[in-house]
Amino acid sequence: LDNGHTLRYNDTRKFGTMHVFKTTNIDDLMKIEPLNKLGIEPLSDKLTLEYLKSKFQKNKKPIKSVLLDQSIISGLGNIYADEVCYYSKINPVKQTSLLTDDDILKIIESSKVVINKAIKLGGTTIKSFTSSHMITGRFQNELKIHTKSVCECGCKVTKIFVGGRGTYYCSVCQK
Repeated sequence: LDNGHTLRYNDTRKFGTMHVFKTTNIDDLMKIEPLNKLGIEPLSDKLTLEYLKSKFQKNKKPIKSVLLDQSIISGLGNIYADEVCYYSKINPVKQTSLLTDDDILKIIESSKVVINKAIKLGGTTIKSFTSSHMITGRFQNELKIHTKSVCECGCKVTKIFVGGRGTYYCSVCQK
């Protein structure tokens, strides 16, 4: 950079992209692609029953796939989507349009719980990562279902693929 410092972007898992913008005004930034395509964040007051019902009503995809769609809810990746389904007691292959209002409210609440816990513990990440605040991704130690072989209820956890992503669930707890 002009001041002699360097900026490095190291994306070990190759999921991210980097974009350079000429403005730092958040309102202007949110009007530019790809940011203008993002859905509502889990902790936003805008993540409501009405909002999700409008996105879910005609959607025949499994709920796990829809939770991964960043244009609907931004910030839920594969691990967090598994955890949200588990906390909500919803089978990840359930057709989204068949979710009840109660199911959707559970998804909203579970999304907030999972994201808040993950933020508090520094996320879920590879062991060699440490944030600038010296926080490592300790949320992987708190996972309830993702990568587990046995559920808290004592039953075997099933691993399947939904939308090409490894998906963990308990067939007893998540009917």
